[in-house]
Amino acid sequence: SPQIVLLGTSFTALPKFNFDGFLREALGKDVMNVAMTGGEDRGAWLEYLPSDGFQKAPPKLIIWETPSHYSLSDKSLFRQLIPLVDNGCANSTPIMEGKQEIQPTAGQNELVFSQELLKEKAGELVMDMTVSDPTVHELEVTAWYGNGTSEAFKVKQNSRANTGGRFVFLLAQDESRHDQSFISLDLTKVKSTESKVSIATKVCRQNEQPGLQTARR
Repeated sequence: SPQIVLLGTSFTALPKFNFDGFLREALGKDVMNVAMTGGEDRGAWLEYLPSDGFQKAPPKLIIWETPSHYSLSDKSLFRQLIPLVDNGCANSTPIMEGKQEIQPTAGQNELVFSQELLKEKAGELVMDMTVSDPTVHELEVTAWYGNGTSEAFKVKQNSRANTGGRFVFLLAQDESRHDQSFISLDLTKVKSTESKVSIATKVCRQNEQPGLQTARR
């Protein structure tokens, strides 16, 4: 398989721009184009990273085309991409796992709480959740930490990305919270048209994931 992979937006996906052709000619190498039309800054990443193509045979180089109007300081993006390098909790033993049914219109639901998790540093935890409604592409959650603070944020996907209702993300993106103990995670909003959905949740340690050391190197 090609050792160079190209990800990006419509500017890379559409043949009329021929960006992949330019790169093949300039580099003298084969380039696999997995960009997504209408995928914005994250759609192609969200499909490619957990795929067998990446997980079983990662390329030596990934080239990422992203227009300048997308901010690389967006925590919502990288809190998803970093744990997807190792496919979330798919290849590691979960500290906690469970499944519950909720009503999307019911408001706040406590999704994650465990005595075992109270011992963990929040910044080292990976949340891996699958919503039974595969059309869901956005969650709103609130994480609670041992120092009494909370963090409310959105986990947003591009609607073109075929993620099957799966959300993988990190907590505690700020250094001040990284070493704090994890208390709980509440789901405050799920955008689904169904009256009830089930959510399967796994929580694992980021530093136990098999591919992490490879990614760091």
